[in-house]
Amino acid sequence: METFFSRHIKKHPPSAWLALSLWLLISTWLCYLLFTTVHNKVNQRFNYEASYVAQAISERMRDYELALRSGKGLFDASTQVTRTDWRHFVDTIQLQRDFPGIQAIGYAEMIPSQSLTQHIQSIREEGFPDYTLEPTGKREQYSSIVFIEPFDWRNQRAFGFDMFSEPVRRQAMILARDTKQAVATGPVILEQETNEEKQHGFLMYVPVYQHNKATGSVVERRDAIQGFVYAAFRMKDFMQGILGRGQQTLNFEIYDFSDDAYTLLYKNADTEHAFYHEKENEKAFSHMFELNVGERNWRLFVYSHDELMTLSERYQPILIAIICTLVGVAIFSFISFLARQGAGATKQASEAHASRNLSEQRLLMVTHIAKIGVMEWDLYSDKVYMDEQLLSIYEIENNTFEGSYKQWMQMVHELDRDRISMELEQASQFEEHFELTFRIPTQYDIRYLHGNFFVERDAIDNPSKIIGFIVDKTVGQEAHTQLRQEAKRLETVLSSAKLGSWQWNIETGEAVYNQNWAEMIGYDLTELLPMTMDTWKEHCHPDDVLNVEKQLERHLKGETDFFECTIRMLHRNGKVVHVLTKGRIITHTQAGQPLLMFGIHQQIS
Repeated sequence: METFFSRHIKKHPPSAWLALSLWLLISTWLCYLLFTTVHNKVNQRFNYEASYVAQAISERMRDYELALRSGKGLFDASTQVTRTDWRHFVDTIQLQRDFPGIQAIGYAEMIPSQSLTQHIQSIREEGFPDYTLEPTGKREQYSSIVFIEPFDWRNQRAFGFDMFSEPVRRQAMILARDTKQAVATGPVILEQETNEEKQHGFLMYVPVYQHNKATGSVVERRDAIQGFVYAAFRMKDFMQGILGRGQQTLNFEIYDFSDDAYTLLYKNADTEHAFYHEKENEKAFSHMFELNVGERNWRLFVYSHDELMTLSERYQPILIAIICTLVGVAIFSFISFLARQGAGATKQASEAHASRNLSEQRLLMVTHIAKIGVMEWDLYSDKVYMDEQLLSIYEIENNTFEGSYKQWMQMVHELDRDRISMELEQASQFEEHFELTFRIPTQYDIRYLHGNFFVERDAIDNPSKIIGFIVDKTVGQEAHTQLRQEAKRLETVLSSAKLGSWQWNIETGEAVYNQNWAEMIGYDLTELLPMTMDTWKEHCHPDDVLNVEKQLERHLKGETDFFECTIRMLHRNGKVVHVLTKGRIITHTQAGQPLLMFGIHQQIS
């Protein structure tokens, strides 16, 4: 049983299905290529922007390290650095302008336990009567933040804090002391934090050693340590200081790695969970960067979802796929239409060919029955074709006619050639249809031919072919000639007998009189034009008109075989002429009504 699908397939030609299949394959490849190109373009843009984030963090941390080493240089170049000197130094380096993201930059002094009381007393004498170390308690080694800028309310919370007492900070301070390098801490909560907007933070330390003490070995460095120039960072402020509030199309997370453990320092996405190690990040553009920040191993995980794509990049492949599909359907429909039109045209051509053959057969039959000959003259080749009927009229054999126009013209009567040649030339230039009457001499007589000719023209309206349908009018022409001869003989008889003649068309009222009749009443025939039946009434005696009409009426009704009446005619000179008139009906209409009447006038006085 034939299904709807199979019927639909058979409805369209195989060429249309093949074209559609090829187009869909090409379209699929184009869409895949476009999608790959767009994806690669977006991925390149993502990699560039992600690399910019990583590079910005690394470069900014180097700048911060240089700022700290500048502070160390201040201590190295001075025998004593005062609080005023430190504030002047911070103002000089334009901390807020050139180093955004630093919460505080300061100096922490290392204090042996035996010098703690003296240290507190000296700071209090500088104008800080409430100064003390936090946290309290006995320790072998103390440290204290003695300089910190900017010295605002938040940073004052860290003034006097013993960073060496906290394990994470102490670990970084010891490493910086022993290596003479700038060292960052792991994630911490800064002393500057409050209960509002609490952030992860970290610190970076640069060691300051006592003057005139050796620092070549670790032992010597531990003995020579004086303190640390340091910077404190709140992670959110730190990242905004580096990148500003841009990078809205990228999300990133910063992790601090230590001993295969990692701590999230910062993420810019407003989500409750991180994407690092999440399956969801497989769908995103992502990249991992490893950063060395103050001897700490940071990992920067940058990712972005489809929002990195512009609207045109996101929907361009879909739009192209839709367009390709529509074009494919259009191609399929067009080829199917052409195939159906071709089949229809072939069928129509076949039917037209059959119809043309039938028409030609009918035309041949009609021309044969009506004895109409067909002539065709090709003006380009100057060849003339005559069918068998026309050759029969010309009484020539087919194999004796070479088909040239010159030969055909030679067969025209010599007295008609110039006229026919001129009429053909004029008609071919200006007419679409014309008629010609001419004679041709045959072996035994002269034939009279009448032709209807049609002119075919090319695309620029020049005549290209003349086709003629020619009939032999010889018999009719001979009869017409004989009739004219008989009429001439009759006119001779009437003239010799001085008889007037008249002919009356009963339907139209027109009448024809001869010259003899006009002369009977003293006129020339031309003086009586136009002539009707009323012409004789105007010259008939008024008393005779009624009798004449009565006798005519009787004859028209068929009561008499002839019309005969004696009437008086008024001569031009005023005399009365007696005339005998006779006549009869010679022609009737198809309905049997009188049509034409002929008669004579004979003067009897």
